Amino acid sequence: MPPHPPPCAANELQIGNTCYPRPDVLKVIRLGDGYSFLLGSVSPDLLPVLTNSSGDSAHMLVKNVGPAVDVTITSVLPDNAAELLRQLRPNDPDATLPD
Repeated sequence: MPPHPPPCAANELQIGNTCYPRPDVLKVIRLGDGYSFLLGSVSPDLLPVLTNSSGDSAHMLVKNVGPAVDVTITSVLPDNAAELLRQLRPNDPDATLPD
């Protein structure tokens, strides 16, 4: 489903005033002073939001896997990583960055 204004379905993320399809896979890895995010089945419409939330030091690799894309975001600084995780898992109070 394309991005749309709220209300959002259970399988969608609300970021700002827009609902996006929720990525199917989310893995966060601590690498040195930063974090890497591995996201699967991401709607291409979510890419600009991920880019903005990842910060200036981050690098993004996008692999086309059909109608969706797999995304790897590396070198995300801790403050940006915390915000990105909060946006990707807004209803999960236990979602924390790995040590």
